[in-house]
Amino acid sequence: MQTPFGTCVRVVEEFPLEHFHGQVALREIFERQPRALGGFLRAGESGALFPDECLFLDTETTGLAGGSGTVAFLVGLAHFVGGALHVEQFFARDFDEEPGLLYLARERLRDYPVWVSYNGKTFDVPLLNQRFVFHRLDRELNPREHIDLLYHVRRFWKNWLGDCSLSHAEEKLLGVRRENDVPGWMVPGLYFRYLRERDPWPLKPVFAHNVQDILSLIGLLNVAAKLLEQPEAFVDRSDVWRAGGLLADSGRRREAAHVLHRVLEKTTDPRMRKRVLLQLGRLYKTLGERHRALPLWEEAVELPGFSVEPYVELAKYYEHHAREVERAHEWTLRGLENLRTVQQLLGLKHLRREEQDLTHRLDRLRRKLSKPTGRDPVSGS
Repeated sequence: MQTPFGTCVRVVEEFPLEHFHGQVALREIFERQPRALGGFLRAGESGALFPDECLFLDTETTGLAGGSGTVAFLVGLAHFVGGALHVEQFFARDFDEEPGLLYLARERLRDYPVWVSYNGKTFDVPLLNQRFVFHRLDRELNPREHIDLLYHVRRFWKNWLGDCSLSHAEEKLLGVRRENDVPGWMVPGLYFRYLRERDPWPLKPVFAHNVQDILSLIGLLNVAAKLLEQPEAFVDRSDVWRAGGLLADSGRRREAAHVLHRVLEKTTDPRMRKRVLLQLGRLYKTLGERHRALPLWEEAVELPGFSVEPYVELAKYYEHHAREVERAHEWTLRGLENLRTVQQLLGLKHLRREEQDLTHRLDRLRRKLSKPTGRDPVSGS
């Protein structure tokens, strides 16, 4: 390809929507609800996202640590068009072709409001912007929205996966088994070998590796959106309760509450159930619907795993909303007694602040209870 900044190589490949990557077909991402895909945007309650609005991005570079001397010699970009996935790879045959590669990649990146990557916020995009500026291709370029799937894989599956590398995530979540794949740490060496020997064939698995990474981006975005749609199906292999936090953070509290209720229906582990109950209680409190949170807090105090939160919330409710000071006093006293028991058993000195707060609340409630009610014992007024 000829560009105003020199030449580079462009490789194009198309995949039909029926193409399977591991156990997931590309078409499945079109089966996701736009609001589920939009759950990964910052757009708030109006957030909806369609697959053809996304540009999927992955780079291969001369170094894995970044820095001013690192060059992106291969940039893979993919988007859906005409009932297929269109993959473009821009390749620099030598360092003097990097400006041409960057020019073409920049033109494509400009066309899409949403970029999807894996660790792209930390590595790929800062590197590309550094190279744009270095070669005077105007200023830095950033999307309206950037979905970095590494953060969401960690959020939902870290405790289950352990290793959240792309290769491990795609194997466990998508059923991908790569054969004859080149590991990422070998990629820079293969490019330098090509520069010395000018034999392109050892680079063939690098191009294939880049395409496989892009296909995994689509699969992981699909499975993450499916978790928001069907959270109950992931209870045993994810921190699915964090889906509620994701939606709540983007302002979609009603949807977050709906998701958490569905999680509760399938959650039997008492500690996990307690965590979901407390999160749901916070949501209803934020929505100004404490009456809905009340039974959640009451159930939470009966489950294992001490937390001072439900005791405090129940005391607040009965003191300030139900105007039942005696019940507020009971919950505060119960919370303080349980807190001190936990401190003695486990030596949790870091709960001193919570102990002081409960003690202060208990003293205030006792003063309220000791005041005359002002009622006439004869008339009952």
